[in-house]
Amino acid sequence: MRHHIIVIGGGVVGLFCAYFLLRRQFEVTVLAGRDPRRAASWGNAGYLAAGFGPSHPPPKSLLTLARWALSPSSHVRASLRFMIGEIMPGGWLWEFLRGGRQGEGRPLGLLRQLCVRGVELFKAIVRREQLELELREEGLLEVFRDEKKLTAAKLGAQELRRLGARIRELSAEECLNMEPCLSREITGGLLYEEDAWANPQRTLLELRGLVTRSGGELLEEEAVLLDVNARRIERVRTERRRLRAESVVLAAGARSSALLRALNLRPLVAAARGYGIICTPSEERLARPVMCGDLRIATSQLGDGRLKATASFELDSEGSPGRPGRHEQIAKEAGLYLPPFTRARIEERWVGYRPCTPDGFPLVGRSTKIENLLMATGHCRLGLTTAAVTGELLAKALAGEEDELLRALSPSRYGL
Repeated sequence: MRHHIIVIGGGVVGLFCAYFLLRRQFEVTVLAGRDPRRAASWGNAGYLAAGFGPSHPPPKSLLTLARWALSPSSHVRASLRFMIGEIMPGGWLWEFLRGGRQGEGRPLGLLRQLCVRGVELFKAIVRREQLELELREEGLLEVFRDEKKLTAAKLGAQELRRLGARIRELSAEECLNMEPCLSREITGGLLYEEDAWANPQRTLLELRGLVTRSGGELLEEEAVLLDVNARRIERVRTERRRLRAESVVLAAGARSSALLRALNLRPLVAAARGYGIICTPSEERLARPVMCGDLRIATSQLGDGRLKATASFELDSEGSPGRPGRHEQIAKEAGLYLPPFTRARIEERWVGYRPCTPDGFPLVGRSTKIENLLMATGHCRLGLTTAAVTGELLAKALAGEEDELLRALSPSRYGL
């Protein structure tokens, strides 16, 4: 009888974990949740960011956090409730300000290695399995209106280039030649030549189909409780049933925090709220995805011509209400860079929660506390970019194979 694994989570990370486990002949059941549209994977920007940089804002100081809490318009925020609950020793913000347990700024080279491998694997699987994702590989254009922010971005790009990233600095004229839809107020930009884009909704649905075609079982149910006995998970409970499994993979995104807490483990996976909009189709076509650098708004265009934008990083509890009017604000701000947004109407509004660790790196590998628990969560804004490599690494961990990235991403760094 084959080793049976339950994967908790039906986002891109959980589905890639299931895919790689199925290729190794494990028996896999995915608890995908009741509605795929609730997953962060549904509303994300669709960026495959091989060279684009860190997954969350860098840790700085208490003053920085205070600004996040008090600023009504900032794209980066932290609720007072979150700050009070997580600033004490051992809390998420405490670890964040310390730069994670590895010291301030975990190696950028490690992030680069993880992202490049993730994008390479993603593309290879898309081609091998003939997935229809609207994959675009023309790179990612980041543009700026503020000269000072452009200068800071160029400095950051220099460090990434030293690690092998292919990034071109562009004048305002070069940006406009490359993307005629841009505003004439752009001062310049950067082209991340290795980066790509995929329609996130198509990606999620195609991966669900790939898992079932590969022999996996996909249940549209939520894991609500884990029964533990003698450091082993005996059953995973949903609203409808109790499921036995030899191993359990926790890939539940922002929900991972609640499940870790139920296991008496420290829930160092914070929920960072983001917003997304999809607008009516535009006859004007974007040549490639455009990041509005000053305001951190990620824009793109779907195959049917509809315009898409996502933004914000708001640390709060999962499920807490978002800011009223934020979707309309994103459309207005995106229009400062791309005038077609000013002529479009919002068709869809989305709010979701990214799972973020204090050091900005995911938790991938075996738990040191629960014998048959493996983790694949905490990917923050790099979920799509690193989902495929996470699946590969998770399958290696279950098979007992060694890997440099597995050691670096182990949950043991947070005592998990």
